[in-house]
Amino acid sequence: MWWGKSGLPHDDYSVDQLAAAFRSFREIALTGIHSHYSWIYLRDPAAQPLPVHICVWKQRGERDRRLRMLAGADDADSVRKPQVTKVTTSHLGTGLRAARSRAEDDKGSLVCILSYAFRVEEHETDLQVFTASTDLRALTAARDDIDRFVQSITVYAKTGG
Repeated sequence: MWWGKSGLPHDDYSVDQLAAAFRSFREIALTGIHSHYSWIYLRDPAAQPLPVHICVWKQRGERDRRLRMLAGADDADSVRKPQVTKVTTSHLGTGLRAARSRAEDDKGSLVCILSYAFRVEEHETDLQVFTASTDLRALTAARDDIDRFVQSITVYAKTGG
């Protein structure tokens, strides 16, 4: 369906590769990553899909320290100092965005991580959003769209059963 809507040329192998990526993300989301919600960002079917994970935590500790921890702003395993920026949304207030890279394995492969953290005092909630990829270009190309996605997130009190 994605390939058909894109209008891009494709073959059965390309469709199978995309389906395999979706199955892999589903398995990781169910067993390998601790998150409360997982989304898949797919700019177009020929691009590398990116999982975007959202975690909703009970508010804990001192605000700035907690946001830095959730965003990975002081990640000691980062190969370079994380690039940290303040981000403000109309629904979540001001939080942090951190971009960093970590060694994925002993061979020197890197995984690039883009993460966000916010505190929503009204609901005593800390919110964490993150994605990761071994493809820095794919992550960089997705950043503006992921920023817009984060801008759309709202935390609200669940009512009823």
